[in-house]
Amino acid sequence: MSILSSVVDVYRLFLRSGNELTVTTLVNELGMPKSSASRLLKQMAELGLLEKKSNAPIYRPGLLVMEIAHRARGMNHLIDMALEALDSLTKDSGFTSYVSALDEDKVRVVHARIGNSMLQVITQPGTRLPIAGTSTGRALLARLPVHERAELIKLESEEQQASLDERMNIILARGWEFSVNESVAGVASVSSTVYDPSQSTLYALCLSLPESQMTDEIIVQLSQDLYRKASYLGCMVGDPYWLERSAK
Repeated sequence: MSILSSVVDVYRLFLRSGNELTVTTLVNELGMPKSSASRLLKQMAELGLLEKKSNAPIYRPGLLVMEIAHRARGMNHLIDMALEALDSLTKDSGFTSYVSALDEDKVRVVHARIGNSMLQVITQPGTRLPIAGTSTGRALLARLPVHERAELIKLESEEQQASLDERMNIILARGWEFSVNESVAGVASVSSTVYDPSQSTLYALCLSLPESQMTDEIIVQLSQDLYRKASYLGCMVGDPYWLERSAK
């Protein structure tokens, strides 16, 4: 194993555990020999990649790494990165893409990037759509604190309430949602979400296409593309949901 791979493993262990590390932690969690683990932690501390407690062989992320993370977060506002993601998603798929956000008991389209395929479906920015009947609405709903989510679900019919409760767990488990011919007739879409804890902002990324073009294969492809984009953005802004998934 290269020294660089070992450094990455140490940082992934920080993300996964959320705790400070010791030589014993690396031995137990990464299967490293004790001498190798001790040498690695010592070298990382000497280079500023880790910080060692003065009174114990316990390590935490170093000031150099923390400063890089701080500056990267300042340079990359979530909405700016989300718009870059839309450009990429639309270019690669040919379909129209959106950034949306919750607006009281609706979901509002914030930005759109128009695709270049022959058939296009376009919802104008500023449009407010039902939460329960759109992939963006349900994806956003799933990310809310349980009590806030419950208040919005109560606004739906009793039949829809039970269905939505079950759907929330599915969305959270896989990281994306889809809809076909629901609140927007003739339209299919796939959505995922990103939360920026520093700004308390939650956005949905969505790819939309005519229902006639939606197949199981396209759902798989679009959901994978959105998942990768949302995961990257989430890790960049410190979204706990995506950080936890990336550490698994």
